[in-house]
Amino acid sequence: MRTSTVIGCIACLVLVGCGKDDPNELRVIITSDEYNRTLADAKLLSKAPLEAAAAGELLSEEQKNALIRARALFKSMLAFRPRNGALALGAAKIDNALKDHDAVIKLLTDTRDGWELNLKNSEDREVASYLSLELARAQLGLNKFEEAAQSANEALKLNKNSAEIFEVLASAHIQTKEVDLAKAEIAEGLKLAPGNPRLTELQDLVKMAEGSR
Repeated sequence: MRTSTVIGCIACLVLVGCGKDDPNELRVIITSDEYNRTLADAKLLSKAPLEAAAAGELLSEEQKNALIRARALFKSMLAFRPRNGALALGAAKIDNALKDHDAVIKLLTDTRDGWELNLKNSEDREVASYLSLELARAQLGLNKFEEAAQSANEALKLNKNSAEIFEVLASAHIQTKEVDLAKAEIAEGLKLAPGNPRLTELQDLVKMAEGSR
């Protein structure tokens, strides 16, 4: 068993309470100290399950429950700081890992202009790029391929140093049968992350598509 999986299970037992509490229960946050403790709890709960989901692993029930609890904590923090883009990103990542793509789209399209992000600041710019990326992931999950390509392109305008963005953009263009675009995007992604398994898989799909022309 991977170390991250063990840590995730421990976090689930400690913070979710072995299923005794409602994982969807929101936490009332009044002070900055309570916010900081909640953020630490949410990160501990979500870290290992999100890593597993990113690696393409099937989530265990314990990991899903940990993410559900972490999602409730992010919602609690968003109630305390409703315009915090980094919190929205955390919630969106969890919803995508749980395959709740509609929730991601609702969160990010209903409020996309309301986040407190200064695009002249490099950290905020990166957060904004990943918000667009998570929106693209959700749209891919709902087979909205043209919309996914548009959202991934918006992410790319803000951040050209993420192999993930090129991966999602290429995935969308493969589905829209824009193979030449996908091929170029995969090549750019592999420059950033040589040997990346997902990009390599997409590269094989493109070769198959080219061979069938």
